Amino acid sequence: MREKEKRDYQTRLTEQDYHGVIYDEGTAEELSAEIILLEEMRKKWQKKSVKAAGIAGAAEEACRIALEEIQKLGAETPLSQEDIKGDFQERRHQLSTLQAKLTQEIELIS
Repeated sequence: MREKEKRDYQTRLTEQDYHGVIYDEGTAEELSAEIILLEEMRKKWQKKSVKAAGIAGAAEEACRIALEEIQKLGAETPLSQEDIKGDFQERRHQLSTLQAKLTQEIELIS
């Protein structure tokens, strides 16, 4: 009786359904090979998942430390354009001109 209960649990088939199943050794071997392959894939994904969690944890810790350093410096908000030294508008204009020139050169090459 114990063996029957074990089989029913493993196959999740009722007694009536179990008697209707025809055993095919080839199919059983294919399924066994597929199970092994899937287990190997699961292990690989599990390793990748653990590695990704470690990387995410390290990134979170780096962000926390960076935030602490920013707070120590008293620079919790970025500088405004007026507070940045130099001619911000002129640099913006130069970059815009350079971008337009490079875009034209790309169009000529294409």
